[in-house]
Amino acid sequence: MSLIPTRSRGIVRSARGAHGGYELARGAGEISLLQVVEVLEGRTSLLECTAAPASCPRSGECRTLPVWTGLDNAVKNYLGGLSVADAAATRGSGEYSI
Repeated sequence: MSLIPTRSRGIVRSARGAHGGYELARGAGEISLLQVVEVLEGRTSLLECTAAPASCPRSGECRTLPVWTGLDNAVKNYLGGLSVADAAATRGSGEYSI
């Protein structure tokens, strides 16, 4: 996995040199998991027709489109409500880091 897309979208920044590397460009609490997923994976939609209903000639009459659209919205709301800090928080007795 390349970090270049995350750098170009302002999620991480890089430093060159012997002590260089990558670090978050903003506070971990300011970066949503939705932002990270969209940069690394592209769309979060399960189906093309929910991301772009016009791409499907049957979207106007599709009875399941509202179900898939609702699921897409639930995923976006869930990931949008969690930050990188939330994901990296210690859970239980073990230490966890990203």
